[in-house]
Amino acid sequence: DGNKISGGSPSSVFGIQLPHARFCNINNVTFQNCDQGALFLCKGSKENNITNCNFRDIGVYNLKSGNKGAALWMFQGCQFNKVINPNFTGSGWVGIYIDDRTTTATIFDHSNSDNYILNVTLDFTNNPAGYNTGIVITGSSRN
Repeated sequence: DGNKISGGSPSSVFGIQLPHARFCNINNVTFQNCDQGALFLCKGSKENNITNCNFRDIGVYNLKSGNKGAALWMFQGCQFNKVINPNFTGSGWVGIYIDDRTTTATIFDHSNSDNYILNVTLDFTNNPAGYNTGIVITGSSRN
């Protein structure tokens, strides 16, 4: 339980962050009330398995500056990760965000590629300004 702060946290807060992670198994976990995101894979995380996870009320979707946060992020060179049967419910902005963009270059900036996502269930119930997107893939390949 991320204990979401009304209006959003002043810094990026994630339920679980996996930089450089490999061969992790996250199965049958429920994430709820996380501001920026529930599960964040980054900096070359690869060959991880995420199966049967529930994501409920993730992200901040009522900011004047714009919505932010995704239930599951892949950022900076994630490869060969498998996400099977994710379930996104309640309020939220984006279910899965595979993101290559950054404002500060680091040695970890690479395309996210060859990630496998199967059987997504998305049922957002909020009505934020803008839109709710199930999956966003930005600048990546072979996902």
